[in-house]
Amino acid sequence: MSKLFPGVLLVFLSFNFFGSPLFAQTSTKPVPKKTDVSAIPVSNAALGEFPYIQLPAGLKLLNSQAYTHQMDFLFFPVDGQMQRLEGKVWRAFITDDGSVGNGWSYDYFERKIIAAITQLGGVKLFAGKVRKAELDRIKEDATYFGDEGSIDYWNNKVLVYMIRRQDGHNIYCQFSGNSAGGQLQVLQQ
Repeated sequence: MSKLFPGVLLVFLSFNFFGSPLFAQTSTKPVPKKTDVSAIPVSNAALGEFPYIQLPAGLKLLNSQAYTHQMDFLFFPVDGQMQRLEGKVWRAFITDDGSVGNGWSYDYFERKIIAAITQLGGVKLFAGKVRKAELDRIKEDATYFGDEGSIDYWNNKVLVYMIRRQDGHNIYCQFSGNSAGGQLQVLQQ
């Protein structure tokens, strides 16, 4: 009998018995919650001119002007999925202007853009990398990928904020970057 047990165990393992649903473990990862826009506080902050976020000292547009359009779309990662949002769009590549420090600093860019967005009442919706499967799902529809101000979702983390407005014309901001420069996108519904 003692020689039979290792043989039976080997058969179970070879058929991946322990990988079956009978022996499956429950995941300890939290299930992403659906963003409840109505739970985000309404911002009454004075916005100024679109795109509302002023670049801080030391930063400038990489190219002579940003891409802007009165009615366009952008994808934003919200609730683990890329969501197509439509509205007024502004997007640009950002770089240093040489007046602060000794070159580009992503940390400086991130801290200053977060401060500018939160001062307007922005609430963080997402911070991280987007799953490849999500990017594959939208790649045919995201016709602006590679154009002015495009975010490199494949390689960099992205931060997404929302500024909820009483009139329903909510503002979504997302930005990303690396050691060479940054990207900033703003959409108002």
